[in-house]
Amino acid sequence: MKVFKRISLALVLIVLLGFGYASWFFSGELINFETVTIENQLEDKKFHDLADFGVTPEEITFETLENSDDSEGDKLTLRGWFIPGKSPKAPTFIVLHGQNDNRIGSLKYSGMLARAGYNVLAYDHRYHGLSDGEYCTYGYHESRDVSAAIDYLKGRGDCNIELLGLLGESMGGATAILAAATDDRIKLLIEDSSFPSLTVVVADYAKALYGLPKFPLVDTALFVAGKRADFPPKDVSPLDAIANVTVPTLILHCDGDMDIKPGYSNEIYEASGAKEKEIYFFADCTHTMGYEDYTEMYEELVLTFIEKHWPNALK
Repeated sequence: MKVFKRISLALVLIVLLGFGYASWFFSGELINFETVTIENQLEDKKFHDLADFGVTPEEITFETLENSDDSEGDKLTLRGWFIPGKSPKAPTFIVLHGQNDNRIGSLKYSGMLARAGYNVLAYDHRYHGLSDGEYCTYGYHESRDVSAAIDYLKGRGDCNIELLGLLGESMGGATAILAAATDDRIKLLIEDSSFPSLTVVVADYAKALYGLPKFPLVDTALFVAGKRADFPPKDVSPLDAIANVTVPTLILHCDGDMDIKPGYSNEIYEASGAKEKEIYFFADCTHTMGYEDYTEMYEELVLTFIEKHWPNALK
């Protein structure tokens, strides 16, 4: 009997240790993954040179709080580009890239907006590209970084932040929604392929890639990730936040997206608090490939939407 108890106890300990290791490992995969470099993106991206859009960027840096809930804590330096528009009075856009990407990945949007005459700020999220940071928090701290970026733009004094918009894709879209819900300096929102919440999208990926159920491993990995990176994963919910976004909103998605379900954009659209909102799905393209596959249509949709709500702003 004693031998049986010892064997049982040993098995339980092995299971617990294995579960603990798996939780730690998957939490790291979520927040401390190996990031793609600027050099990788320059090689892989179709749109990788702003010169192709006829614009030249200024290399910039600005500071943000490492823990956005701790105003007395350490700071991070974020790095990116500022592209002057047609004039300082032109509207200004902040462009936000997706997870495991950098400003090169969203260069297509920066180029489109800059060529149209808008002021553009595009930067590498914390823990991405050339920016500082130890972890990715999928929009929680990143949305507060957007507010730090607006503070930076205000301090420049050479661009119009009275007409300030956001354009983000994937995690950048989620970040844009979260930022627009809390910072009333943001006056227009364009988001491409946001997830509805971090818990939902992580559960989707865990099931698709590893066949894992949400409970208990996914939930535990998210909990551990939150503790490691100082953020509450359950609060990363663009679907909840969008109800507080009342500015004109354009939602875009590819209907062949296998990474983030197109139906999630319908849910976000329906939940949006904006009186003036539009949604469009591109046919037969994959995650965030709307611009690449439908470049002219994409630019027309975005630029027409902006002009509709900010008529004559470039004149």
